[in-house]
Amino acid sequence: MKPLEIKIELLRAGIRHADIARAAKVSGPAITRVIEGDSTSDRLQRMIAKAIQRPVDDVFPQRGQERPGIRVLKERLAG
Repeated sequence: MKPLEIKIELLRAGIRHADIARAAKVSGPAITRVIEGDSTSDRLQRMIAKAIQRPVDDVFPQRGQERPGIRVLKERLAG
């Protein structure tokens, strides 16, 4: 799902970022970063998906894929 779609689904469910953040004991911006794809956290992705009653892989289809910058960094460090 795109970040905007996730945000809409949260609104429809009546769930705020702050609600998830409080339950996860993290900051609200941490939830936003995960939704926007700027940060990855398996635990937070699962909580967000559960909040909108969707399979986590449907909500975050990019799970498990490295961002290009991470791959390049690993290649540089290896060789």
